[in-house]
Amino acid sequence: MAEHLLTQAQHGGALRATVGDDVLLRLPENPTTGYRWELAVPPGLSLLADEQVPAGSAPGGGGERVLRLRAIAPGCHAVNAALRRAWAPDDTPPSSFSATLEVT
Repeated sequence: MAEHLLTQAQHGGALRATVGDDVLLRLPENPTTGYRWELAVPPGLSLLADEQVPAGSAPGGGGERVLRLRAIAPGCHAVNAALRRAWAPDDTPPSSFSATLEVT
């Protein structure tokens, strides 16, 4: 089992993995703004963890949303996330992320 990393730098790209591999999706996030990354987990992937990791100890500072996914079925899986406010889900997100995970 291997671990792969996806960041905002891989937006629009593709990653190859094997069934059983983990994928860490790390995206910049500042929860004090009310925006949080929402991930649409496709069939073939399983969400194992979702946590906000602060960049430092200063109150109100930014950080990262870290999502751990596991490849559980072969195929081409679209990994899509949008930065949204929970109380305004229909607003156009100020940022989004997408990548293709090719699992063998």
